Amino acid sequence: MRTTYVWKDEAAIEEFLRQTEIGHLTTIDPDGWPHTVPLNFLWQGGSIFFHTGLGDKIEHLRQNPKVAFSVTEALSVLTSDFTASPCRNAQLGRSVLIRGLAREIKSPEQKAAILTRLVAKYDPAAITTDSGADQLAPEVLLEQPGFQATIVVEIETAGLAARRHLLPNKPEKYRKAVAAYFQKRGQDRGDERDLKTALLVSQTFD
Repeated sequence: MRTTYVWKDEAAIEEFLRQTEIGHLTTIDPDGWPHTVPLNFLWQGGSIFFHTGLGDKIEHLRQNPKVAFSVTEALSVLTSDFTASPCRNAQLGRSVLIRGLAREIKSPEQKAAILTRLVAKYDPAAITTDSGADQLAPEVLLEQPGFQATIVVEIETAGLAARRHLLPNKPEKYRKAVAAYFQKRGQDRGDERDLKTALLVSQTFD
């Protein structure tokens, strides 16, 4: 990993892991080959949690609990419209790579609590009624059809490497110009990714 792209802002990394919706889990199959699948996930207390059923993932994890989990956000591409040279095009973005040990959550109460938080992340409306009462409290989930068949897995983090490609090695004047470029392009096109890229590039000025 290029040292200029190493991401050290722990609070920003935590927020990134909490908010990003898709991660990729890599397990090792019985023949020793890596096997990667996309997953919804929950980041909590320094661990990754996800739910699944019986299948390849669980078979792999039960044979070898060592896994990798990556979370990536592709931002805008800095193209030759700005750089004047295709050789200087750059894909901006952020990513985190986690290595760890996977284990199945056996406690029904802990399993239900994690599932409740997963639902809250991806479908907040599902956990409340008009009156604000909690519909998916752990004690309610315990009684749901399919609860016993649902497997919840925790990946206990053994190592974490974060990378942020937002032009941190460029002069402030250049980064300001890039942020202004994406801000204008985003406004002209109605492109939310350009607008987000402009905001994140501008935040590296600090």
